[in-house]
Amino acid sequence: MKHILFTLALASVAGMANAQQNGHSYTVEGLINDSTLNGQTLYISRYDDGMKVDSTQVANGQFKFTGKADTPYFCRIDAGREYANFILEGGNIKVNVLTHNDPKGTPMNEEYSRMHDKTSEMVATLKSKHSEIEQQTKDKAEQLRLKKEYSQTYWHAAYTQLYKELFMNNPDNALGEYAIRSLIMSASPEEMEPIFATAGPWLKSLQTYKRIEKQCQAMKATAIGQKFTDFSGKAVDGSEVSLSDYVGKGTYTLVDFWASWCGPCRAESPHVAQLYNEYKDKGLTVLGVAVWDKPEHTKKAIKELNINWPQIIDTGMTPMDLYGVNGIPFIILFGPDGTIIARDLRGEAMIKKVTEVLNIK
Repeated sequence: MKHILFTLALASVAGMANAQQNGHSYTVEGLINDSTLNGQTLYISRYDDGMKVDSTQVANGQFKFTGKADTPYFCRIDAGREYANFILEGGNIKVNVLTHNDPKGTPMNEEYSRMHDKTSEMVATLKSKHSEIEQQTKDKAEQLRLKKEYSQTYWHAAYTQLYKELFMNNPDNALGEYAIRSLIMSASPEEMEPIFATAGPWLKSLQTYKRIEKQCQAMKATAIGQKFTDFSGKAVDGSEVSLSDYVGKGTYTLVDFWASWCGPCRAESPHVAQLYNEYKDKGLTVLGVAVWDKPEHTKKAIKELNINWPQIIDTGMTPMDLYGVNGIPFIILFGPDGTIIARDLRGEAMIKKVTEVLNIK
């Protein structure tokens, strides 16, 4: 019964969303705690293309936008270090830049807030399970294995189903845009296929949709069992270098996508260093690939982290795009012939996997 009511609610929202397509007037208002922002200009920006669609000034700790929404879009307001996500549609919308994701006042925004609340509950459950696992065993590798098993078996499945239902009832509006952005964080390329097949013409016209579709294609092309996809960049000394200079040369190759500004990447560096130091003369090549980073920042981080294995730097976003990567660090293990053996390796689990593959006791 709960499932039926949930589905009917989503369908109702979808119907109301279509009714908003005719250019209804809107107001978007909220409060600002930072007094230094009084007199400053705020903008509504679309997530899809970054376009600023409206502006207003902060006065006495308040802001109010007014205009007309011909087509609802998933949008954002930045206010200093704070922000608010919402769907710009006809009606009176209230946002909170301190809580970020609980817009109120219109059908699509009420549904967006409800979905975010459910997601927050799921995240809290996930954190609780992680704490339970940490109490269950002190072995770091076993902790990571159990956490990954729980996430893949239960959490990701529930998360994916939640947003799949949202999308299927909103395949061509801003809620669908929000849903597909959420789905790509958990769904496999195979699970995304019915999403792509159901998407309507407006959604397919978005840059967001095209980027996600391309990302899934890249994930399929670089899945476990596929051969590596080559790309080029520069070595630390400025010379031209390619992935193929290291991968497919007869040794196992561990490739770490990272950036100087990425805290988790820095935290992962000691694990990569451990593998490099232990196995560099036993059939393992280690390679760093700096992505989405300025060369001067990368070089500085290399010195700070005492990295002494080869690097390809100044690659922009190309490696991430080619391998369908959502976030970093992202570490891939390639076989001697360049076949992808494992993706998204981290920490103790990575060390265990590499050790097993190299058959080193």
